[in-house]
Amino acid sequence: MINILIPFFLFLDQWTKYYASHHFKKAPIAINSWFKLDYIENTGAAFGMMAGRQTFFIVLTVFVTLFLAIFLFKNYKMLNILEKWAAMLLFSGAVGNLIDRIVNGYVVDFISVRLFNMYDFPVFNFADVYVSIAVFIFIISLLVYERH
Repeated sequence: MINILIPFFLFLDQWTKYYASHHFKKAPIAINSWFKLDYIENTGAAFGMMAGRQTFFIVLTVFVTLFLAIFLFKNYKMLNILEKWAAMLLFSGAVGNLIDRIVNGYVVDFISVRLFNMYDFPVFNFADVYVSIAVFIFIISLLVYERH
């Protein structure tokens, strides 16, 4: 059941990036003092680290997604519901940004958040949100489910 959501999450990620590139590139939208929709071409990883290393990121992401797909295929029935959700979100996020890197040569980021007028988060996208939520869910799963 969860695996059928992967195409939905990929579509949502790609559609929002398409929308951002056609609307926020020309004119960013400030929703309020702490939330803005903007357009950034990120050639690096998280926080723009290692900018310009697209080949490295493409190869790394292909290996990670292949490993994850094989792992899920072999172990799906043994995973608890939280692990299945985490894996689905991680896979969706990795593939969403991989598509950008292959098609554009960069990842489209467009969500800008500033907390307490002090800290500007790096601009991010839905695929980044999927990966972040996946890590959080996986940590919760480790704390909640007992391993044998």
